[in-house]
Amino acid sequence: MKSTERLPSEYLAKLIRTQRICATFVGADFADPNYRINWVTAIIVVTIFSYFFLNILTVIKLNSWLFLLEAFCMSGSAITGASKLIIGMIYRKQLAKMNKLIENIYKEYEKKGEKYYAALHESCEQIRKFFIIVGLSFVLPCGIIVVVPFILQSIHGRRFLIMHFHIPGIDVETDFGYYLTNFSHCLCMYVGAFGLYAGDMIMILFLSQPFLYVDILKLKIFEFNEKVGDAKVMSSMSSNLSLNDIVLWNQFYANYTKSCNTIFQSAVTIQVFTSALSILLTLFIVFTSSWHGAYPYLLITVTHLNIYCFMGTKIEIANENFTAEIYNILWYKLTTTQQKVVLLMLMQSQNPNTILVAGVMPLSVSTGLQITKAVYSFLMVMLQSMNKK
Repeated sequence: MKSTERLPSEYLAKLIRTQRICATFVGADFADPNYRINWVTAIIVVTIFSYFFLNILTVIKLNSWLFLLEAFCMSGSAITGASKLIIGMIYRKQLAKMNKLIENIYKEYEKKGEKYYAALHESCEQIRKFFIIVGLSFVLPCGIIVVVPFILQSIHGRRFLIMHFHIPGIDVETDFGYYLTNFSHCLCMYVGAFGLYAGDMIMILFLSQPFLYVDILKLKIFEFNEKVGDAKVMSSMSSNLSLNDIVLWNQFYANYTKSCNTIFQSAVTIQVFTSALSILLTLFIVFTSSWHGAYPYLLITVTHLNIYCFMGTKIEIANENFTAEIYNILWYKLTTTQQKVVLLMLMQSQNPNTILVAGVMPLSVSTGLQITKAVYSFLMVMLQSMNKK
């Protein structure tokens, strides 16, 4: 390793610090063991409730079912944000413990040699890339949604709102009312986007770790096989200690993935179904209306549905690779007792913990494809029903 290169634990600490800064801005720093609901959290909760309340008032005021669909097109994101906040509060102690556990693993294994160091560093690089991709998927579309109304105003000479809700007592036909309403829309959108991004960063941080744990197991098994390949070492206590270390790591991996499934299953389920709902409503608006934000918002929802499904598939692959690595143990050179231990590990690995959608479907690209097909079918039914009318 280069003397000037940042240690993996320091790299991870920087990534966690970035995530915690984003979470602090929305009152959701669940990595803090002493986290308490604060005034920032209260503002976020009020913002979410205000979004739904103002949309309902606006729909009643305009009395249009088509506007109803437009107004609640973004409701999926609001529901997702609220659910992540609630789930984070419920599991805040577990999240803080898991956060500390990950930090300790990096500090321990970066000292074990170049191969471990490289695996840890690569894991941090993957997390950083995910952070950037998800961040850009919010920044660019939200920027387009905010800027386009003013561009259209300069072209067509009439006013366009960023979102849909009106503020009671404020006339959007006046200059003051128009700019005040758009300012509130802009504020609401970026608070929502920032909150969703902070929640996504937490999930990315924890759901990315199984890939690293497979790499560490691979290195442990490689070192173990070198020991059992040496006749002088095979019968010594050293090989037993190494096998016990692999057994403990196998148990740790199972417990970690189980904890991830327990904590994130509800959040993932809500994310997937609200994304599907938002995609359905947005596509319907694209075909039946002229809301300028439909296309960039569609980009956000489609991107996030696929990112989560991709993460689920990666975890499935990690589980398969974990089992495959156990098969790589030179079992035929082990004692009978050691062979039984390896067999028990293989039996346990046959039932891996995967992230489930609604407790039924595994979170994967295949599930994402099925949901996309369902969205398309519902969209066709809605369009045909509208054409008949």
